[in-house]
Amino acid sequence: MARLLVVVPASRRLCGRIVLLSSSGEKMSGPFRVLAKASRRIGRKHGNPACARELPFGDPPTGSYALVGSWPPNTGHRRQRRFGALGALLFESRASEALQSPERARRTIALHGGETDPSGRLYPTRGGLRVKDAALLALCRAVNAAQERGDPVEGLE
Repeated sequence: MARLLVVVPASRRLCGRIVLLSSSGEKMSGPFRVLAKASRRIGRKHGNPACARELPFGDPPTGSYALVGSWPPNTGHRRQRRFGALGALLFESRASEALQSPERARRTIALHGGETDPSGRLYPTRGGLRVKDAALLALCRAVNAAQERGDPVEGLE
C-alpha cells in the first residue's frame, strides 16, 4: 500500500516535507512543503496555550494514521480561507502520541491547503497539516492515480 510520509522539525517552527511513496518506496508525488504547527491563538482560545500535541488544537502528533475520508471543497469564504479551496484529507490515528492519553486523545487530523501570507509562507493550523493548495491538488491526483493502479494509499506517517 502507498503511504504519505511527513517529516517535520521537532520544534515545528519551520516547514517540513511531505511525499507520497508507492508500496515499493518509489516517489509518486512531492516532496512539498508542509507545516505541522498549530496556531497559539487558537490553542489559547481552546485551553491548549502550549499547543501540546496530545491535546486538541495542538500541533499534530507524530505517529501512524489511516486515510479515512475527506472534506469536500466549500466555497464559503471562512472555510475556504481556513482549509483552502480543495477541502481536506482526513486521517485517523492508529498509533500516535495522542493515543497515550485515551481520555483526551486526538483521533483525527486533517491535511489541507489554505491561504499563505504575503511572502508565500504557510499559516499555522487548528491542529492539522497545511500545504499550499497546488500541492494538495497534486497529492490528491496522485492518491487517485495510486488507487486506480491498485496501490491505494494506506495512510500517513
